[in-house]
Amino acid sequence: MARQYIEGSLSDNVVEFEPNGVAATFTVYVQNLSDQFASFRVELFAPGSDPNLGHRWYKLYPEVSVKKPPGDTTEFAVTIIETPIPGAEFINVTVQISSLEFPNIQRLPLRLKVKPGSGATRLQVNLPIRHFLVYPRQIVSIPVQVFNPNQNTVDVLVRFLGLNSSWLNEGDQRRILIGAGQTTETTFSCQPPIALQAPSGQYSFKIEAYLFGNLAGEDNGVLEIVPVGTIMFSCSPKQCWIPDQKVWLPTLKSEPGIFQLQFKNASNLTQQIRVDIQEKNKKQCQWHLSPPHISINTGETQQMTFKASGQRPWIGLTRKFQLQLITTLYDQRLGKTDPPTETVELYLRPILPLWLQVLAALLLLLLLLLLLPRESHRGPVNSVQFSGVIDPILSGSDDQTVRAWDATPDNFFCRFLGWQRYCLRPRGILVDKLPDGTDRKSVQVLQFRAEQTDQAAIGLENGEILLWDVNEKAKIKLFSQQKSDRVFALVFTKNSEYLFSGHGLMLRLWRLNGDRVTPIAEKRLGFAIYTLALSKNEKKLIVAGRYNQILIGDWSDRNSLPQFRRLEYPNGSHNDYIYSISVVNNLLATADTQGNIKLWDLNQCQNWGDERVNCQVLDEWQMKYSNGEIMPVRSVKLSEDQRYLIAAGDDGKIVLWPLTAQGSRQPEFINGKTIANYSKGINSIDVKPGVERLLIVSGSQDNQVRLNVYPLNQE
Repeated sequence: MARQYIEGSLSDNVVEFEPNGVAATFTVYVQNLSDQFASFRVELFAPGSDPNLGHRWYKLYPEVSVKKPPGDTTEFAVTIIETPIPGAEFINVTVQISSLEFPNIQRLPLRLKVKPGSGATRLQVNLPIRHFLVYPRQIVSIPVQVFNPNQNTVDVLVRFLGLNSSWLNEGDQRRILIGAGQTTETTFSCQPPIALQAPSGQYSFKIEAYLFGNLAGEDNGVLEIVPVGTIMFSCSPKQCWIPDQKVWLPTLKSEPGIFQLQFKNASNLTQQIRVDIQEKNKKQCQWHLSPPHISINTGETQQMTFKASGQRPWIGLTRKFQLQLITTLYDQRLGKTDPPTETVELYLRPILPLWLQVLAALLLLLLLLLLLPRESHRGPVNSVQFSGVIDPILSGSDDQTVRAWDATPDNFFCRFLGWQRYCLRPRGILVDKLPDGTDRKSVQVLQFRAEQTDQAAIGLENGEILLWDVNEKAKIKLFSQQKSDRVFALVFTKNSEYLFSGHGLMLRLWRLNGDRVTPIAEKRLGFAIYTLALSKNEKKLIVAGRYNQILIGDWSDRNSLPQFRRLEYPNGSHNDYIYSISVVNNLLATADTQGNIKLWDLNQCQNWGDERVNCQVLDEWQMKYSNGEIMPVRSVKLSEDQRYLIAAGDDGKIVLWPLTAQGSRQPEFINGKTIANYSKGINSIDVKPGVERLLIVSGSQDNQVRLNVYPLNQE
């Protein structure tokens, strides 16, 4: 037999309870029969009691005893404050005693006798349906159940609270007679008004039951009015003209077209409305909506102002834009507005009236008949260069020709209208294809002899170098050391006695004496040489090309190539090239296929052993396309006065940066100035300064040679 640790007893086995009268009390005695400290807990259970009532029908003191020593007794005072089973006269109650320290549980029986109450007691009010969905003007019956737990019949007043009394068709009160232990049901008829007077939403209401003027029970419910109706949408006018009246003379007047958007809330739901505009040519048409969105209450009418404009064409027919106005309701329960969209039309009249356009077209036709087709290369232009006195300008192309040009920046159409075809006057083909059984004679690079502007060296794809008399249009010498070693770069000394050539495999040095060309030296550097430059005193030779290699050598022995040190520069892969360098005085500019442009001070260089040199970087930045991707830079040039740096690359832009005396970009022009923007990439540029302007010639992938003028008085 299991050991008994708990011994409990009751002060009374039968207890009488009178609702609303004197509370029934009794005592529970609990003795600790164990050999250790223990705490005890007492609970009362009445089979068939209201589950919602829980343990609220009695009070216990203390609720849990403190730990008692062995043999000690704990007294629990129990007070019955409400009948656990409404309407019952005799109730069997179980008193349960337990302890956290022991598994034993002791249960004691108690007989509870309930006397008829002397006054009003609690009633149970219940809404069988607590949530009602209803449309405006819809009649709904709200049932209410009231249970009388007393032992006598009661007269109950039921009240409906929380809603407008005008919504209740038969009033907001009901009086019912309920027998002892009986449940009686009554109903309230509710009818919300029309939609504009009954906004959609949840309306809380309360049902209260009164006995003898005292509140004896209550329950709560919700009446939800369903959204109904629509938002009416209209637009006026449907069409707008800019300008609003026909004109016979040119006018720049461009007041925007104004459309009034009207919204009428014919629903019972407060709405927020947004309007989206859809048009195919967004870049050519601009618009503004004020306010961008509105909040409109039930029954209200509000307006939005929609202004639309566009860049009027100078010529052509009236331009038509169809703008679709699409409404969006933030609360989607009503779907869309009525109608959901409106289409308006915007007409842009040309600045020049039609009759004036016809006249101008006739004059232009006559002018075009007088103009000759523009000459150009038939392949991408790889190299361009000014002569010492500007003219002629030479250009070399993949079409295996060299063309000559004269700069005409003061031409009326070039200077005032910016027509490129009038900025250069073609002299024709200077060097045509030279047949030798191969088609690999595209022109890669051009270089005038420094002191003799009537002669130029031309580097060819097949590895040959052509020395050409510009004035006589005659070949002086065609020479090479190793055919198929493509020529990428050429540079003369000032006295034109020596020529450096950069190839795909070698760096070579040549001595020139009249029409005699003598190879002096060659050196394999381990990368393709794309660009060469000599310092001002011709003591330093700079070589750059593939793998982002830049080499600087001290050229003191005129009969040999220098020993080179590698300039500190981030290493590149076989797809990375330094395409262009430019040297003026102590300033070195470099550009690569990763879009990096750097400015170096050649006077601030330190040798690191026999193989490396580190020069001070004065400034550096990276060129990118408009979408943020890296843009390869194909050509950079420093102006002869060291005041400007010009660069061009695959995005077709020519950008100029004014420089400080120290050789960095001026802070106010940190992003440079765009001199020109063409549709195809630019392969080569050259710069010639004047008194009041810079002349910039460029050759590009679209086979064109162009001249741009930058006025120096713009800063």
